[in-house]
Amino acid sequence: MALLVYLAIDAHHTFLLAIVDSYRFVSPLAYHFSGSLMQNILIFSKELFVTAIKFSAPVMAVLLFTNVALGVIARTVPQINVSL
Repeated sequence: MALLVYLAIDAHHTFLLAIVDSYRFVSPLAYHFSGSLMQNILIFSKELFVTAIKFSAPVMAVLLFTNVALGVIARTVPQINVSL
């Protein structure tokens, strides 16, 4: 059910765009430490964190929506055995 919701809200497109963004920020084999090393590391870690949020946000949203839907079903129709 979570996979169907994930596909229905087009979250897979967001996931693919996050992958493209990750290659734009850090090109494979093209990133070299030059100049201020600490500044480069901070910029890299910031972009890495933003990309991680882009990866996980659609999945977390789908899991939240699925959990809420199953909770509503379990509360309204107690005869259905919905294990959360």
